[in-house]
Amino acid sequence: MPVLGICLGAQLLAVAAGGDAYAGSGKQVGWGRVGLSTEADRDPLFAGLPASPGVLHWHDDTMSLPAGAVTLASCARYPVQAFRAGSSAWGLQFHLEADEEAVGAFVDAFPSDAASAPGGGRGIREAAPARLAELAPYRDQLFARFAELAAARAGHTAIRAFFTPRAGTWEARFAEDQPAYARAVGRMGLRPGQTAADVGCGTGRALPALREAVGARGAVFGVDLTAAMLRSAAHEHRDDAAMGATHVLPGWFVLDRHIVAAQDGATEIEENTARALDQVLAQFSAALGRDVLLRAVS
Repeated sequence: MPVLGICLGAQLLAVAAGGDAYAGSGKQVGWGRVGLSTEADRDPLFAGLPASPGVLHWHDDTMSLPAGAVTLASCARYPVQAFRAGSSAWGLQFHLEADEEAVGAFVDAFPSDAASAPGGGRGIREAAPARLAELAPYRDQLFARFAELAAARAGHTAIRAFFTPRAGTWEARFAEDQPAYARAVGRMGLRPGQTAADVGCGTGRALPALREAVGARGAVFGVDLTAAMLRSAAHEHRDDAAMGATHVLPGWFVLDRHIVAAQDGATEIEENTARALDQVLAQFSAALGRDVLLRAVS
């Protein structure tokens, strides 16, 4: 499942992912701005947010990030203000979740901390309505995106729970369907040298016909949400027909000449919708640096 850690939660996430948390150079308390990195423009949660949002700081510890983690926001004093570890875990050092009541609670609970801020606790309180009003649209957008990712992952889990125990007998149950796949591929009008992706390929029955249609110069991808289905495809030697997988889609599994498990989630994909297929197509096209032909095969 996607993870979102805030303040201490971000520090714990950094440690859990292989980084470190330690005492900083002093308290950072009160309202201030952070700058988003260029990586934030491509991040599932941060894309489209303003370049320098105003946020509530309340910490004196900081962190170093593990290898591979992506810094999404920073400031001069504490360079790690937001980050992503892997493809579905985010840490925010600042308090994006705070509303006016929470701001007052911070000031009341930690008066010595509040006194270190410009204007002290009173200044923090007085600035809160305007600061929160400015921040609200972006805060709500980020949290809504995170909720969508979590909901989509729950859907993925349900799909995998259904298909995983059935993958071993899928071929025997539908053995007579094989000619229908070949006929469907024949109607697609594929040409040698093209790239084809069977999204939701299951045990890969269409892959041999796709390989024959695009030839040795083409590329064929089998993509599915359930790794067990692709293992069954490999058992039937249909991985021999798939080749050229240069990119693993988050949340999916890709069949090339090996079974490659995708890391969970950077871009969650809703199943069985045109939007889902468009997203998959865009990711394959970006990975290959050229257009990909994607047709439904059933």
